[in-house]
Amino acid sequence: MIEDTPLVDAGRDKLGFNAIARNLASAFLQNDLSTGFVVGVEGAWGSGKSSIVNLALAELAEDNKGPKVIKFTPWLVGNRNELLAQLFAQLEPVILEQTSEAEKLDTKKLLSSYAEASSGLAVLADLAEIGGAPFAGMVAKFLRKSGEKAQEQSQTSLNDLNQRLRGKLKHLKRPIVVFVDDLDRLEPSEVVEVLRLVKAVADFPNVAYILAYDLDVLAESVQRALNISDGKSHLEKVVQASFSVPRAMSFDLRNWLQSEVSKLVLQSSLTTESSSRLELAYRQWSDEYIETPRDVVRVVNSLKLNFVPVKGKVDPADMIFLQIIRTKNSALFNWIERYVSALSAVGDWGYIAPGVHESFGRDLLNIIDRTGEEEQRFVRALGDHLPGVGIFSLVKSRKEFKVFDRIGENDLQALLPHKRLASPNHFSYYFSFSSPSGGLDDSEVEGFLAACERDQEKAVSVFREMIGQKRPQGGRLAEILLDLIVARSSSVSTSQVQGLFVVLGEAIDELIPFAKTEFGYADFLKARRGEIFGLIDRVKDEKIRGGMLHKLFSTAKSIAWLSGIIRETTFAHGSGPKSPEPKETWLLSEAEFENCKEAYVARLWSTPAKELLEVPYFLNLMYAWYQLGDNEGPRRWIKENTVTDDDFLVVLNAMTSWSSSSDTGVSFNIEPKTLEYFFDGVIAVEERLKLMSENDRLSENTRASVGKHLATIGMWQASEESSAKK
Repeated sequence: MIEDTPLVDAGRDKLGFNAIARNLASAFLQNDLSTGFVVGVEGAWGSGKSSIVNLALAELAEDNKGPKVIKFTPWLVGNRNELLAQLFAQLEPVILEQTSEAEKLDTKKLLSSYAEASSGLAVLADLAEIGGAPFAGMVAKFLRKSGEKAQEQSQTSLNDLNQRLRGKLKHLKRPIVVFVDDLDRLEPSEVVEVLRLVKAVADFPNVAYILAYDLDVLAESVQRALNISDGKSHLEKVVQASFSVPRAMSFDLRNWLQSEVSKLVLQSSLTTESSSRLELAYRQWSDEYIETPRDVVRVVNSLKLNFVPVKGKVDPADMIFLQIIRTKNSALFNWIERYVSALSAVGDWGYIAPGVHESFGRDLLNIIDRTGEEEQRFVRALGDHLPGVGIFSLVKSRKEFKVFDRIGENDLQALLPHKRLASPNHFSYYFSFSSPSGGLDDSEVEGFLAACERDQEKAVSVFREMIGQKRPQGGRLAEILLDLIVARSSSVSTSQVQGLFVVLGEAIDELIPFAKTEFGYADFLKARRGEIFGLIDRVKDEKIRGGMLHKLFSTAKSIAWLSGIIRETTFAHGSGPKSPEPKETWLLSEAEFENCKEAYVARLWSTPAKELLEVPYFLNLMYAWYQLGDNEGPRRWIKENTVTDDDFLVVLNAMTSWSSSSDTGVSFNIEPKTLEYFFDGVIAVEERLKLMSENDRLSENTRASVGKHLATIGMWQASEESSAKK
């Protein structure tokens, strides 16, 4: 961590404070300190005022004829009544070292008597009018001493002690500068006591004071303690001259931040895109929020705490943006954490509840608390890090501003390879050092791909374990694994794809019963770029591709996956009911597709009927076969495997498809076209079902199944009759 402490030597100076300090020291040396005075060094917390004074005092200390320096820290004094005693304890040795041996004992006794008599700041009552304090005439309330000692002190005039001490201090060869730092850290009552001490009690010749404080904070403390309306006017009675710490240039603060962060981020390891994003983050958010040296220190230390443990698992630009926000705007930081967490739900479900877009938007605008172009600029900058945050709706109408705007699952998946803040699999690293619940670490994905390449049996075992692991968001961990592999597809090697297809061919169908689906069909079964089979693009060698595909379609157990690949490719090539897609978009060439079709059909015929009927999405399998152009093939298979009534019903049940409505939810029924394509038509199926229903020996389950199919057919016929009448 960088020490968040004031500079004490010029070697750590990053912002040119040393030059300012030299001029400040020169101003002291050119003035007569013998009469004593009070100088205020004013600046916001973290602005560098203590550093400048420290460096100035170091300059003074190097001058053999310059003043002696004392640093007095009142906020470290546990008992505020001991403030004066502590100050005198620091003054005494500096005064005595400049006093002759003959005078030392008397001077020491005088210092002790004055400090003791002034204990508890009782002297302020006598000298209150000097500091403008409204407590004159209240000596009795402060001097509540007992016994002979109190009587002895009362016999000696405090004024007399003061005058005698002043006479001693006039002869000091070197004046004393007392630096009182962080005056604004004190409680209001303590602030007033220190100001009275400086002005009324310890206002000595050859003793000057430098007070460092935030003017607004100190003035507020004085107003509260004294119950007055203008704290700054009261300060003017104590502070004779003031110096305002100049604001550090944004350029210098940004460069310092970049210099420190470059020690944490290996620039050479970043892509051009990541490097450009990092540069933009520095420029946008440093200029927005970094105002003082302390801001830089706090951001760098926050990065060391939050970035270093997860370096390599997050995007540097996003992390720097987030830590600047964390340091300077906690409300916005908390909003961002809620937002990216909610975005992960979009990635999982593609859904945001009604009203959430607008409520999140209202919260954001309230936190930003800006108007007009400034507000739009800020929102646009946030959009560089947070997808779904943009100014489209804001420009249209501030009241209609919403977030999660025009964003879908694919937008979030695109963030995965870059490990961005809004990535569903990485956002948690930015806040809690760990992958999101129900997510996978990048190293786990890399380990799985390595196993696919070297030990496919182990990879199959790992994949099956992930199929068995539920996610809090729904679905199984294996689905996330597939998404992450697709997201990093550009870095997956040919040999890894070869091994991966063997693993998936063995087990991917086992994931289907647990997978979240869109329109009743698991996306990973589709043969598209952006899905797992799209990794075939990573294999460029035609011979290797041909061998992979032949092995997959000839031996893979995951026939539902093979059916999905065949059906999508059929549509792409225009062999089915759809128009062909442009050849340059095809995943498989014409020759590859022909070889896959041949192997697929042979595989269907060679697989026992019982096994084939257990394939998930069996109806999709039959349509894939039918749409290849081999219309008679699936019809013949159906005929050969429905000889008995029991087999007929098993096949018929396997060929239901799902439908949904707001009234009934999801149901699975046979469709008319299914009976026309694969059986002998609706009427023939109805007649066979009726004959079966007349069998008294049917089990209850069989009778219920037969009745359901007959009811479905009856509904079609009633609907057709109704349409005909209309």
